[in-house]
Amino acid sequence: MANNKMGQQNFMLDTNVFNNIIKNEKNINDFKKYSTIKNINFYATCLQLNEIKEVKDLDKKDTLLKIFKEILKKSDFPVSFMYDVPGAGWNQGRMGVSGDLCHQIKEKMSSNLKIKDKNDKTGKKYKYNRTQRAKQSQHCHSFDANIAKASIHNKHTLVTDDKLLYDTIKEDFNAKCITYQKLQEICIKYI
Repeated sequence: MANNKMGQQNFMLDTNVFNNIIKNEKNINDFKKYSTIKNINFYATCLQLNEIKEVKDLDKKDTLLKIFKEILKKSDFPVSFMYDVPGAGWNQGRMGVSGDLCHQIKEKMSSNLKIKDKNDKTGKKYKYNRTQRAKQSQHCHSFDANIAKASIHNKHTLVTDDKLLYDTIKEDFNAKCITYQKLQEICIKYI
């Protein structure tokens, strides 16, 4: 069964992790099992829940909401204020200042996002794929930065397959951050 010699592991799941979990029935069953391991805790903020509630495909949304509720230990971590976002709006989100961690992460993500002209004569490959480059909107960076801030503030390991977010948190903030695949490898050790 679970290896009790390993310490407590707390993971903040980015929204893309929930999309990976529901890709097939095996992943869903594995994560239901992982969520029962005494030394493993999965967390999220109101932001991941709001992103899931915005999914247009109703069947997918229902599946995401079900797995969200089943595997998380807690999903109400406070985040920085975000206008018109349930759980982060007026009297819910924390008011930040330009120098706070959320703002620093958001600014660093923006500066790390290198958009090169397709006719770039240097021949260098894009560091981030087209989808990640398209995520440059401030809205996406605000959500990602808030999720990362909650993870760092609560001393949780952020789990994401968003390369821009991963690189920014791991390299620029020296915070704990892993991929979905690495999370699976860690969880398997407990079974």
